[in-house]
Amino acid sequence: MLIKWNQDDLPQELEGDKVMENQVTRILDEIANIVVEGDREGVMAAVSNALKENVDPMDIIQKGLTPGIAIVGDKFEKMEMYLPEMLMSAEAMKAGVDIVKPLVKGGSIKQEGVIVIGTVQGDVHDIGKNIVALYLNVSGFTVYDLGSEVSINTFVEKAEEKQADIIGISALLSTTMTYMPDVIKELERRGIRDKYIVLLGGGAVTKEWAAKAGADGSGTDFAEAATLAKQLMKTRRTAK
Repeated sequence: MLIKWNQDDLPQELEGDKVMENQVTRILDEIANIVVEGDREGVMAAVSNALKENVDPMDIIQKGLTPGIAIVGDKFEKMEMYLPEMLMSAEAMKAGVDIVKPLVKGGSIKQEGVIVIGTVQGDVHDIGKNIVALYLNVSGFTVYDLGSEVSINTFVEKAEEKQADIIGISALLSTTMTYMPDVIKELERRGIRDKYIVLLGGGAVTKEWAAKAGADGSGTDFAEAATLAKQLMKTRRTAK
């Protein structure tokens, strides 16, 4: 027998759950939109309001802040957003993460691995690298940002000191990207190349060039870099 029902037949507690779910979705969508707008103060206010409404801190990161910065990355790739705007959005996201992260219960963010990252020697450009480092951190990696103009030996020594899984090397200029293979050669010279996943990135770097340089991969933007890092870590864990 076919049973017909309508919204009025729902138990009152189920109606309340649905309303609450819709409210949480609205709050998270608002956070994402404000990240896209690059409104740092607005994100801080929206995140604080979400916490007052008992929205799960992990949901704020994964369903609010992260989708927002993903939209920014897509807009930047399509040239619908420029670097200064992207930087504002990244700072807005970081402000939100700084509020939420201490409240995330231990183990809620899957620990993906340890990364040392920096801009290679001779290159002072670090805006793109900073955004990648932030996104990797939010994605579950422990990130040690070495800054800009990082020497070949510093990359290697810090990777050893921090027991890193991944070395991320950035360069904006075609004149400085030539130092990137030297880091890989130094790892080989010390007999420790196989210990590390080496990722290259930056304005002048292509996937083809990174492969020729001996790297394990290259991301065209921060979202792709995080996805690639996770995939390579998964492959490494599976192979062990």
